[in-house]
Amino acid sequence: MSDSFYVEPLFSNFLASDILDIDNDKITKYIKTVEPGIPLDLNQPEIHDVVDHVHNLIPRFMKLYGLGTKAKPRITTCWANRSNAAEPLKPHLHGTHWISVVYYPEADEESPDLILKNPITNVMEYAVPYQYHEYATWYNSGRIKVSPRKGLMIAFPAWLEHWVDPECPSTSNRYSLALNITLNHISDQYIEDIYHPNNKLAEMYGIVNTLRDESPYK
Repeated sequence: MSDSFYVEPLFSNFLASDILDIDNDKITKYIKTVEPGIPLDLNQPEIHDVVDHVHNLIPRFMKLYGLGTKAKPRITTCWANRSNAAEPLKPHLHGTHWISVVYYPEADEESPDLILKNPITNVMEYAVPYQYHEYATWYNSGRIKVSPRKGLMIAFPAWLEHWVDPECPSTSNRYSLALNITLNHISDQYIEDIYHPNNKLAEMYGIVNTLRDESPYK
């Protein structure tokens, strides 16, 4: 083989991670008092450290995507989640947003994993079935599992489909905060409409995700 042969990643996505040394017990205690999935006040004192840290990461994400001064990213939504084997989080994505962030103030070794799906998995697995793979590489992986741990923050493109592993047998609760970073061409009113409890579009997404989950090529 020629020494000039060269391979590089094409159309890359990313998974960023960080460990925060903050008062996780305070955050967990607060999460237990709120309804899961309902937007939280970003100025709530109990989640200030998390919101502030995400805000400080925005310049790094802008550099990653080569964004200039015309882009005005901001944190638009934040909500709490509680997941275990009895209450798994179904496949979904945050397609109107730019970056999705998850923070775990409470998790242990038995907490269910978060699964991120490669957006071209359906096509790729049809052309190159997984049973042909002898080992996993960055080029053949259809899904990536993230194991939660206390103090872990992760971030990824909001258009990546993700869910909590439904096959995890643990009954251990996994508490988390989810946040979205959104660019300025998406209005606050549009986001408010999307996350309204009576929103029919959110209901439609639920139906779409259910059908997708039942696909033989998922």
